[in-house]
Amino acid sequence: MQIWIDVENASGTRYGDGPIRTATGWTSTRRLDRAGEFTFTMPASDPRLLCADGTALLQHKRVVRCWAADANGIREKGAGIIDTIEWTVDANGATMLTVSGSDLLRELANRTVGDLELFEAVTYTPRLEYQPVYSVITIPGNVNLNTDNFVFIRYARPFSKINFNLTTFNASETSTLQIQYYNAQDADMPTWEAVGGVVNTTNVGTGEHIIPFGQDGSIEFDPPTGWTLDDGYYTIRIFDQETEIDQFYVQSCTVTIVEPVTDGLQRIMALAPEGWSLDPAGMYATWDISEDEAKSVYMQFAGESVLSALVLLAEQTGEHFTLSAAARRVWWIGEAQESSGIRAVQSTDATLSGAFAPDATSQAIMLITDLSKASDSYELYTRAYAFGAGVGSGRLTMEKTTRSTSGYTLGALGAYLEADAAIAIYGRIDKREDYPDIAPVDTSAAQIVNAANTLYDRVLANLRRKCQLQYAYSLEVVPSKYEVWPGANNPRGLSRVGRELPRRQHLGPVAVGA
Repeated sequence: MQIWIDVENASGTRYGDGPIRTATGWTSTRRLDRAGEFTFTMPASDPRLLCADGTALLQHKRVVRCWAADANGIREKGAGIIDTIEWTVDANGATMLTVSGSDLLRELANRTVGDLELFEAVTYTPRLEYQPVYSVITIPGNVNLNTDNFVFIRYARPFSKINFNLTTFNASETSTLQIQYYNAQDADMPTWEAVGGVVNTTNVGTGEHIIPFGQDGSIEFDPPTGWTLDDGYYTIRIFDQETEIDQFYVQSCTVTIVEPVTDGLQRIMALAPEGWSLDPAGMYATWDISEDEAKSVYMQFAGESVLSALVLLAEQTGEHFTLSAAARRVWWIGEAQESSGIRAVQSTDATLSGAFAPDATSQAIMLITDLSKASDSYELYTRAYAFGAGVGSGRLTMEKTTRSTSGYTLGALGAYLEADAAIAIYGRIDKREDYPDIAPVDTSAAQIVNAANTLYDRVLANLRRKCQLQYAYSLEVVPSKYEVWPGANNPRGLSRVGRELPRRQHLGPVAVGA
C-alpha cells in the first residue's frame, strides 16, 4: 500500500511542491462526541519539508490529509490539524519527525457560540374579560378601561409579557394605573398583588405625565413567584379607579411565553466555521425514537465553543455524534446505533486466513486475529443526586419536573433519580452531580418547570449509561478496506468457529485495516 500526505490550509489550498511521500506510517482514530486524533512519522531530511519560498511545509495549525492507494483504488485515510511536531533521533542517527494533532472536528473549537439561547419567545392569544361585571372582550374591538372596569388578561400558562397592537389610543394622563396578579398561595386568603419590574412601552410621556395605551407596545413584568391559577387561568388585571382612561381600540393582543426549541442542533451549527454542515446521512434534529418526535431542549451557553456546545447537547439528549466521512460535516448519530453491515469472525485455524483473504467481495466479513472483552463497574451508580444552578436552598432541583420514566423513581422533592432494576441488582450506589449550566430563564413557575425538565433529562441520560456494566471489545483483524464508524454496531454478532459470541454489542470507536 502506498500513502502520501497533502498539507493544506483551512480552505483546502495545498502547500509545497507536492505531497509528502516519505511518511513511514499514518494512524488516525475517530471518536464519539469529541475530536479524534492522528499521528504520522517521516524523515526530517525530506527536501519537500522546505517550500520554495524558504518557509517550513509543516507548521502548526495547518491541515494534513493522508491518501492511500492499493488494488482497490485510492481512498482518504484521514485528515487533521497539526498541533505537535516532535524531533527524535533513531538508533542509526537519523532525525525523524513525529507529527500529531486532532482531526478536523477540532476546527469547531475555534468558534464560540457566545450567549446562544436554545429557547424562544412564542406568542399566544389570551382571553380578555371585564370584571367585576363579567363580559368577554372581543378582539379586535374597543376596550373601556374606565374607573368601574377591571380588564382581565387570562391564559392557561404563565406569561411575562403582554403585547398590544392599537389603532386608536388613550389620550388621558394618569399616575394611578394598577397592574396586578392573582396570588392564592394561601388558599384561605387569596390576594391581588402588584407585579414587579414593569416596563410599559404603551406609555407616552414621562414622570407624572404618562399616557398608558397611547401607542402600540407591550407590558413586560417580572414573573410573579406566587402566581396562582384563577378558574383555570393565570390572570393579570389592569385598572385605574381614580382616572377615567379614554376608550382605545385593540387590533390584537398576545402574551409571550419562553419555550424550549426542537432545532437546537441547527442553531449551534449555524455558528460553526464557514464550510461546516450537518451530514445528510445522519439526523438533522435531536430525536426521541420511542415517541417518534423531535426532542425539545432548553439550554443557554456562556461562551462555549461550537464543539463544546455539541458535546453538551449530546449529553443533554443522550445522543451521539462524530466526524463524517465527508470533509467538514458533523454526523449526528442520535440515539440509534447504525449497522456497520460487517460480521466479525474469529477462528484459531490459521488456514482460514486464506479462505477470508480480503477482496472486493469479502469486505462484509472481518477475520479476527485477536479478541478481548472486558466488563467494568468502576463508574457504576444507581442513584443520582442532582442540582442545577443556584446556591444553597435556592439551587435548582428536579422537584418541579413534569417528566416520568418507567423503571426510574424520582425521590422526594426531586432530590434524586434512581434506576429501579439496577438498585435490585447492585444495591444503592449514590452519585452527586452538579450542572451549573442548567438554570431557568426567570423565576416564573413555567421557567422553573422548563429548567427542572432539562435537569431531569440530563440526569436520566447519564443514569441510563452508568447504571449498568460497561462492556468494551478490542479487536485486531486481517487488514482490508473495512469501514466501521464510531457509533456503529455489528448486527449479526461476533462469532467464533463452533461458538457464538454476544450479539449486538456496541463497538464504539474501532480502528480497522492498515
